[in-house]
This record gives sequence, C-alpha cells and structure tokens, in this order.
Amino acid sequence: MKKPITKELAEHIEGGLSFPLRRVRLIIDGHEITLVTCIHKFKLGVNVYVDGFIRCKDMIPPSEIGQKFWWPTYCKPLYPRSMSKKLAKLYDEARVIELTSRKLCSFSPTFPSPRAFICHVNKTCTSVALAPRPTEKAMEMSPE
Repeated sequence: MKKPITKELAEHIEGGLSFPLRRVRLIIDGHEITLVTCIHKFKLGVNVYVDGFIRCKDMIPPSEIGQKFWWPTYCKPLYPRSMSKKLAKLYDEARVIELTSRKLCSFSPTFPSPRAFICHVNKTCTSVALAPRPTEKAMEMSPE
C-alpha cells in the first residue's frame, strides 16, 4: 500500500512543527487539517484541528473523524475476562464472546509528536496535500 505522506512532505511537517505554537495546514481526504504545536505532558505535542474545530462528539466511536485523524488514547475491554464466567451463566456462548470482545475507546486530538501523526495518517488516510497559503486580500479586514 502506498503511503500518502511522502518523505519531503514529512520533513516539511516536522520542520514546521519544531517550535511551540507553530502551525501547518494540510488537506487530508477532503478535510482541512490544522496542526498546532502545544505543550503536552511537559513536552511538545501536536493538536489536530479538523475543519478548524476540535469537537467533543468526535472523541468517542463511531466517529469517522476521530478514528481517521486523532490519536486512540483509551481502549479497554467493556467486560473483563474475569466476568466471562458470570456472563456464561446468563447468556449463550456466542453472546458471551460478543460481549467480551467489545472495547471502550476514545480518541485524543493531541499527538505526542509530529512523527506519531505522520505514522497514523499513513495508516488511515488516502490523500494528503499542503493547503494553499491564505492570500493577503483574504487576511485583510474589510472596513464594513
């Protein structure tokens, strides 16, 4: 499978995020992604803004944005293995397997490093491009 982030683009992303409060804008699978460096656990981290926002509804599955662009931080079985004997008394074997295989997951918009973001995007996304820089006219405030 071809990786969507080339070596040159990866170097550009890592170089652009090497200092605090720097940002890099990308277009990934039709979404505008803004990467901003931040302080995370006393180190530099990378916050990922999808279409300009971090929405709480994307932090829990079945959110496509959370699974595609964010770091999976918490993934734990819904029922521990020790509870399978108790569940076996209540349900048939197929239902017990279904219940014990379920996991409770959440996603974080903060990656520990730019390299972690690049590796995650290479696994989950298909197209990556640099976003065009805003022109001076777009950045000027209109008098009205």
